[in-house]
Amino acid sequence: MLKTVFLGTILLSASLIQAHQPLKQFSYAYQTEFAYNEKPGFQLNPDIEAFAQYLYADMGKSVLFDATLIRDPEATREYHLKPKHIASHNGQILAMVTQDGLAVDCTFFDRGSDTLLIVGEGFTNERENVTSFVDMFPEYDIVLFDFRGHGFQTTDDAWESAANLEENDLTRVGSTMGGLAAGSIAALLFYLCAGDRSSGALALVGGGIGILTGIGSYNYQLFNRIVNSLTKKGFGIDPARITFGEKEHLDVIAVVDGFKKLRNDRVASQPHMYKSYKQVLGLGICYSAFIFLKTVAEQPGLFDKVVLDGCWLSLPLFVEKVKNDLLTLVNPQTGGWATHPFFGRQDVKDAAEWIARKIVNLQLNDISLVTFAPKVKNTSVLFFHGRDDYMVHRHEFEQLWDLLTIEKNVVLTSNPHVRNHLKQKELYKLVCDLYFQLPQATMVKYLSNKNELVGYYKQKFDQFLDPVKGSPIKDMNRLTAAATALNRGNE
Repeated sequence: MLKTVFLGTILLSASLIQAHQPLKQFSYAYQTEFAYNEKPGFQLNPDIEAFAQYLYADMGKSVLFDATLIRDPEATREYHLKPKHIASHNGQILAMVTQDGLAVDCTFFDRGSDTLLIVGEGFTNERENVTSFVDMFPEYDIVLFDFRGHGFQTTDDAWESAANLEENDLTRVGSTMGGLAAGSIAALLFYLCAGDRSSGALALVGGGIGILTGIGSYNYQLFNRIVNSLTKKGFGIDPARITFGEKEHLDVIAVVDGFKKLRNDRVASQPHMYKSYKQVLGLGICYSAFIFLKTVAEQPGLFDKVVLDGCWLSLPLFVEKVKNDLLTLVNPQTGGWATHPFFGRQDVKDAAEWIARKIVNLQLNDISLVTFAPKVKNTSVLFFHGRDDYMVHRHEFEQLWDLLTIEKNVVLTSNPHVRNHLKQKELYKLVCDLYFQLPQATMVKYLSNKNELVGYYKQKFDQFLDPVKGSPIKDMNRLTAAATALNRGNE
C-alpha cells in the first residue's frame, strides 16, 4: 500500500512538472515540418510533396539544375547570355551603383512581370551558383547579383603584376626560406579550400607567398595585391572589398532601388509593354540570407516578403565554425576536418584565423542578427532550415526565430546546409509560390490540408478552360502562360 502511494506521488509530481514546462514549438521529428508564428509545428504531409513533384515534374530537367553547369560560373554566364528563342530566357548584364560608389554586378531576366525577385548568393559563391532559381520561378522578373568582393571575373590585374616581377626582385627574396615554409602552408590551405575552382598549379603558385613575404617594405603593396589575387583565385572573394555585413546592405538597397527605377523608366516610355512592380521579393542563401535580414531591419519595407535559407545568426559564430572545421570553407554541408590529425589541431586553427585576419586582411566584425532581428518591421519571412544544419545549429535558428516579432514561417527539412532548393526542388517551389502569392492564413490552410491544396490548383487550371463547354480554350497564349508558370522544363 505504501509502495503504491509513493509511486502515485512520483507520477503525479512528474506530470505536474511536465505540465509547467513550455511546449517546444518545433519537434524536429518529421522528414519535413512546417510552423508559423507561435503555433506548434506540424508534419508536412508527404502527399503534398508528391503533388508538388507531379506538378513540377519537368523542372529538374532544366539545364539550370545541372550540377556540372552550376559549378562552372563561366559556362553558366555564357549560357545566360546566349541568345535563345524566347527572349525572357535571355540574361542581361547590368550594374547598379551603391551609395558608397561601388558597382554591383547583376544578371537580369526580364519576363515583363509585375513581381521582382532578388536572389542572393552564399559566401565565396558567384551569382551563377544560384542559377537554378531562374527556372524555378519563370513567373517573375529575376535578378541574380554579386555582393561586393564576390563574383566571377575574367581578368585579374594582380596576376599580371606578379608575372611582371623583375628577376632581381625575385633574387632579393629567394633566400627567405622561413617565409617559404610559412607560405607553403598558406598555399596548401588555399589549394585545399579552392575545391574545383583551380588546378593543382595553384599550390605551386601559392608557395610564392613565403618568398614574397621577404620583400617587406620594398614591395609591400605588390605583395598585398598578390595575396588578394590568391584569395580571389582560391576562395572566389576579394578581401579588400568584403565587409561581412557592415556595408553589404548598401549592395542590396542599390539592386532593389536600381531595378525598380529601371522598370518605372520603362513604364514611362513604353506603358503598353510594361507595368510597375507591385511586389518586391528577396531570396537569400546562407550569407545573403544574413545580409537580407539585416537590410530589412535597416530599411523597412524594402522587400515585401523574404525567403531565408540557411540563415546565419552572427558572423562570430560563423567564423568559429569555420575555424573549428576548416573544410567547411569547401563543404559547409558536412565539413570533415574538426578532428583531423593536422587541421584539427588548435594551433593550426589559430594560425588559419591569423592568416585570414592579418595576411588576407578579411574585415571580420561582430555583427549579429540578435541586434537587428527585433527591429524588422513591415516584412514577412519564410525560413528554410535543415534540422541538422552543420553551419547553423538548431538553438541558433530558434534564437533568431524567437527574436522576430513579424509574420514568420518555417519549413524544417532533413537536408544539409542550403541544399533544400536542390534536394526538394518541387516542394521548395510550391511552398515559395504559396508564400509569395497568398496571405499567410490561406497558405497555412493549403499546406495543412492536401485536398484544399489540390482544389486550389485545380481552380487555377480551370481558368484556362472554356467555362461553358469545359473544353480547352482557343487562346494558346493563355494556355502557354499556364504551362510555363506551372510546369517549366527544358527550353
